[in-house]
Amino acid sequence: MTDLSNKTLAVLIGLVLAVSLVGTWAVLNKVNVGVAGAFSTTGQGTAYADVGEQASIIMKATIINFSTVQANDNKDSASDAVAGQKYFTLENDGTVNVNVTEKYGTNIWSGASVVASDFQIYAADNESSSATSYLGSQGSPLNITGSEQKLINNMTYALSSDAVNVFIKIHVPLDEPSGSKSSTITFTASKA
Repeated sequence: MTDLSNKTLAVLIGLVLAVSLVGTWAVLNKVNVGVAGAFSTTGQGTAYADVGEQASIIMKATIINFSTVQANDNKDSASDAVAGQKYFTLENDGTVNVNVTEKYGTNIWSGASVVASDFQIYAADNESSSATSYLGSQGSPLNITGSEQKLINNMTYALSSDAVNVFIKIHVPLDEPSGSKSSTITFTASKA
């Protein structure tokens, strides 16, 4: 009986080894084919960012120079100022459309007969679709009064149309004292 038991045991061990080998082979073949993504060569992901709103302008040209003028002269910086100093250039470097206001600190003239139309400002295109195409922008001269007033309405931040030129018109009062004259004009941007 011992002999039979050893033979039975040897057969059972052989069967177990055969079943184990067949099972291992079957499992390995299934893993290679059946597990999704285990051997994938492509994948997808999502990147996310939130760009904050920024109302901002920069000035690229900051001086308008009429040089020497005489009493009762009418000058427009577009045609009468020194070359290279004919306009201010404003550019929307923010991330939203903006409204631009202007305000001066002091009037350029000090004579007693100064009238509002002696100091004017207006905007014109620097790039295609710039200031003059914006509804409500000042394409015609606006009296500079010392109070903050809108100059450019809804100025875009799109790179091909985000810059405008701002020109000054002056009339020199008849009683203006001689000497150097200047006025600082402040431009402020706010979200449109």
